[in-house]
Amino acid sequence: MDVIQESVRIELKSSNLALFSFTFEMVEAIEIIEAEKGKVAFSVVPKNQEIKTKVQVELRPHIKIDGATLRSSY
Repeated sequence: MDVIQESVRIELKSSNLALFSFTFEMVEAIEIIEAEKGKVAFSVVPKNQEIKTKVQVELRPHIKIDGATLRSSY
């Protein structure tokens, strides 16, 4: 059974020791940008839809996490 949880957790470990962890809720979709680089992106959209956070994760050749939060109306 497929259940959409709408959450993403990113955890960086070294020798099974967790160095940091990010958790995002209300994820609307996960987009695979470049599979060979392990590059994915997702957006976090709260119920009011005025603020949207976009996060991109790249695993190769180096781990890179970029994110930005934008307000869509003023």
